[in-house]
Amino acid sequence: MSDDKLFSPHAFGKAVTFYRELKGWKRYRLAKAAGRQTCEIRRVEEARTSPQMDTFIWIAAALGIDPVKLLQKMLEFMETRAPD
Repeated sequence: MSDDKLFSPHAFGKAVTFYRELKGWKRYRLAKAAGRQTCEIRRVEEARTSPQMDTFIWIAAALGIDPVKLLQKMLEFMETRAPD
């Protein structure tokens, strides 16, 4: 499986939004912590891009959380997502 197919874009975006909001951060604050552009955070949270492994790692690091927690939250959202 290639890295670009590893994560569900919708569930990943929801997990990122969940932890960002839990910290009380706006998108620009997460972007600053990650050394990225705010538009990159928006694309991730709105599932406009397929997250790759490096995206997963830098977002977890910027949020100051263990990548496993981010993965677990993403999996929770994948389990609760209505079937297409």
